[in-house]
Formats: sequence, C-alpha cells, structure tokens
Amino acid sequence: MQKLLETIDKVILNILSVFIAGAGLFAVLTKYKVPEINYSFWDSNPFAIKRDIIDGELTWYFLTFALLGLVFRLVALVYENKVICERKYSNRFYMGFSFVMLFLMFICISIIGNIGRYTSKMKWFPKAIQNQKESFLQSKYIIEHDGLREDQVRQKNSISDIDKYRRINYESAEKAINQIEKLLEIKKSSTQLQDRIEYLERAIFNEKWLKTTSGT
Repeated sequence: MQKLLETIDKVILNILSVFIAGAGLFAVLTKYKVPEINYSFWDSNPFAIKRDIIDGELTWYFLTFALLGLVFRLVALVYENKVICERKYSNRFYMGFSFVMLFLMFICISIIGNIGRYTSKMKWFPKAIQNQKESFLQSKYIIEHDGLREDQVRQKNSISDIDKYRRINYESAEKAINQIEKLLEIKKSSTQLQDRIEYLERAIFNEKWLKTTSGT
C-alpha cells in the first residue's frame, strides 16, 4: 500500500475522488424514464413498476460507486504529509490525467448501468408478466375467435353490427400486444397479430413461465 501511494500524489487522489464520486452521483440523478408512466391503467401502471425496480437497483450500484470516490478522498486525507506529497507532476500531466478519467467515467457509467439493468430485469420481468397476463389472454381470445370477445361470442347472433365490434376488438388487441412487447422489451416478431400472439405464448406466456412467476 505504501509503495503504491509513493507513486501518486494528493492531486491525483483528489482527481480520482472527484470523477468517481461525480460519476456515481450523476448516474443516480439520471433516472429511468418512459412516457408511459403518465398513462392511466385499470390496474397498477406496469411501466411505473418497471421503472421503480430499475431505479432502485441502479441507485444502489451507483451510490456504491460514489462511495468509492469518497474512499480515495479519505486516503488522501489520512496519508497527507506522510507518504504522499502535494504534487509530483506538471499541470499538463494532470490535465491529461483528467481527460483520461473523464473518458473512463463515461465507460464505467455505461458498464455499471448495463449490469444494473440486467440484474433489475430479473426482478421486474416476472412482475410484468403477471401484470399483463389477463391482457394477453383477452387479446389471444379475440384473435382466436374472429375478433369477438367471450361475451360477444355467446351473443353473436343477436349483435346487429358485428363487424364494427370486430374492428374495435382487433384495435384493442393490437394496442395491448404493442404494450406488452414494449414493456417486456420484445422485438416485434411479425406484422400479423396471430403470429405475434403465438410468439408471445411460446416465449413468455406459457405454462412453465406462469407457474414460475405465480408467486411473485
């Protein structure tokens, strides 16, 4: 430890603490945002649930990163006037070192952000599936029954303008599927609703997945 400190000076430790702590605080203040959190839903807003989990996970990661910057500052204070000196290098060196730290700061923010989003997805993904289960099943029923809801299928002989209801139901089903795909970050597999429903059922809304997430 002492030999390592002898190779640096107080200015370098201060630069390290500023950029590391600054990167952590900057990322904490940069929240995960999607416009859908302002929308109205019958139940809890699934996008708000997703955002809160991602924000909470990233906050812990980046606060830890910010604390690391404070550790460098603490080291500079503890070993001041003992092992490390005020400055060893020229202003040009410190300027170059600062630019390198700035570059590394953005790389670290990106890496930690990706790690945080990956670990948070393991938490919000099952919740999102359960939240959208009913919406998916309703859309699936509409598509499999020629554009009619379950209550309309039972009364289809008495419905006068049935094509109107089919059109409205198809639009509702497409809107629901679009929301599910965006929420779960699934790329649209086809332009046909039937193909998209089948893909979601195979990949997400299958018996194995729903049993796995039923307790969440």
